[in-house]
Amino acid sequence: MTRVLTGKRMEMRRHLRRHPAPSVLALARSLGRDYRRVHDDVEALAGAGLIEKDDRGVRTEFDVLHTDIIL
Repeated sequence: MTRVLTGKRMEMRRHLRRHPAPSVLALARSLGRDYRRVHDDVEALAGAGLIEKDDRGVRTEFDVLHTDIIL
């Protein structure tokens, strides 16, 4: 999980919670970041189930993440 939840990706999640984006390009522009890096971040977060990406755009529906780490 620590590989997926980098600082930039957490920032992106917070932004998406307030401002869902119609596309990855629109998200990159609103964040002022490079498209390719945002695309990679979106894929990583969507693959981990932390954001949603579909034909309606990119978004997240929840404010809180809970993680259990078993040692």
